[in-house]
Amino acid sequence: MKLQISSGQGPVECELAVGKLADALCLEFNACIVQANQGIRDGCYRSVVIECESDLGFLEGTVKWVCQSPFRPNHRRKNWFIDVSPVREFEGVALDDGKVRFDTF
Repeated sequence: MKLQISSGQGPVECELAVGKLADALCLEFNACIVQANQGIRDGCYRSVVIECESDLGFLEGTVKWVCQSPFRPNHRRKNWFIDVSPVREFEGVALDDGKVRFDTF
């Protein structure tokens, strides 16, 4: 199973949450990172795709990470949100070439 973990349009704290969750899944479920979009700082990612033999579908949705910002110590916000979505494999489509027509206009 493949999962994409994304910080969306969130700040650097959300990017850190993506990295922390990906690291935890790699350790706990023997998952591996197959694609990563580096964030602003070390250990931070805009998005990560992980692959795992275990079914991690229970993680699908929004994940709330609660912590004091390590980047902005006096920031009042402590709730950070990231998205976890399954990456579905494309099965392909069988097309009859005689029934496909391309038109330009």
